[in-house]
Amino acid sequence: MKLLIVGQNVDLVLPVPDIFSSAGFEITCISTKKIFGLHPSIDQFYLVEDTQDLLETASEVIKGSKFNLVVIADDNTIRSILDSDLSLSDKEYLLPVVSKDHFDHLGSKIGLSIALNKAGLCSPQFEIVKDKSDLICKSESMGFPLMLKGDFSACGSQTYEINNQQELQKCIDEFDHFPAVIQRKIIGDLISIEGLYINAELVHFSYSLVLQTEYNKKFTPSVVRSFSQPGLLNREIFDDLNALGKALGLNGFANISCIRSHEDGRHYYFEADVRPNVWVGYTKYFGDDIVISLKNYFLKGETLTYPVEVNAAYPEKITIPHFLRINTFDFIINKHSVWKFIPKNRLAMKLLLKRHFFRKLKNLITLKFIRRRLKSMGYG
Repeated sequence: MKLLIVGQNVDLVLPVPDIFSSAGFEITCISTKKIFGLHPSIDQFYLVEDTQDLLETASEVIKGSKFNLVVIADDNTIRSILDSDLSLSDKEYLLPVVSKDHFDHLGSKIGLSIALNKAGLCSPQFEIVKDKSDLICKSESMGFPLMLKGDFSACGSQTYEINNQQELQKCIDEFDHFPAVIQRKIIGDLISIEGLYINAELVHFSYSLVLQTEYNKKFTPSVVRSFSQPGLLNREIFDDLNALGKALGLNGFANISCIRSHEDGRHYYFEADVRPNVWVGYTKYFGDDIVISLKNYFLKGETLTYPVEVNAAYPEKITIPHFLRINTFDFIINKHSVWKFIPKNRLAMKLLLKRHFFRKLKNLITLKFIRRRLKSMGYG
């Protein structure tokens, strides 16, 4: 069995090779990041200079080998493939959906909202806005509270919360990422789901409550999560995820977000980035190893079905921090037992040292932290 990974984001690629290698796959990776040459689970590595070279190399590689699955590991590469001059057949082969009929939702919050609504999935009420005047009109028509998102909004960079007229005016003054989508804000818990789909069939997923985000800010990546065994979840979630996979034609990883409503307890799906994220593979810590699911699918043709038994040998719920995202002090004191969640490979250790120690030491030597502090005080 063979896997092709194409990507330029180190953190998002990091967990994928170990998972598939453990499942018996031969791993080929194409990237602009030379650090992947250190990954022990990558069998064949192509280092390329830029995005154009990345696409051309990918096109050549897929002509010379048959892969069981292709993982495009970041949003920018997905967008680059969509906008490229590659043939339609190459795009269909590389992109993480079953066919061109599902291209519209890739890297598009508008396309995703339309697809979820068309499929009848539970998702926030939405309107598409084409400019600032349209934003004013439709916001007032829908009423507060609302969420405003640019069509290609990565890591919350184009996301605003609108709870009142003053916040709407702030968006009118600052927001300039049209077309965009406004959604009804659902009050509840932020739930993240890492799904793996093959040919639109659900093979595996993890379910976690976000406990902490980077810098403790809204709309930033998660740092600490509480994971639940799938055996604790009700049938509705399995049905939702199966329906979502078919509606979006998913073929690969899906980074899915939803709000578990405080009002009615339902899950309102609002995000499905079709790529892996840094949390892929953490289910092994509570007895639901994605490697087993991969083997069951590719060797036996088994997909994930409800119900799933709770694994009594492991905790039903577990709090897990991400070793690269947790702040350095919390890492040093081993908060949330972070040390036991560090992947055991040379690349992970190199990244860990760089994030938590080398970068801090460099800042100290250059007095960067002092300059930032003075600037914040108005002395810059």
